[in-house]
Amino acid sequence: MANQSRLPLINGAQEIDGGIKYKTKVIKYVSLLDTLYNNQFKEYIKILDSKRSNRFERSSELLLPLLKELDEAGKSCLEASDKIRSKYKITITDKTS
Repeated sequence: MANQSRLPLINGAQEIDGGIKYKTKVIKYVSLLDTLYNNQFKEYIKILDSKRSNRFERSSELLLPLLKELDEAGKSCLEASDKIRSKYKITITDKTS
């Protein structure tokens, strides 16, 4: 639910820098995460619940491609975030300490 509530907020924001495309990369990441939660994980549970002997192989085939894509999208978001912070000299102060 948290993921789905963030997507409209992200969509409503303007792209900060068209060359870096931070918003675009974040939307891709959040969308992939949403697909995992709403599709692949549900199917994964069904596979684990089944009595078939090839559950591990089926689970791997189902999850690994999307998990790899999610990992790449996450790295792309972090890279874009670093570029934005560097280019626009944005600093983040941790106020929890």
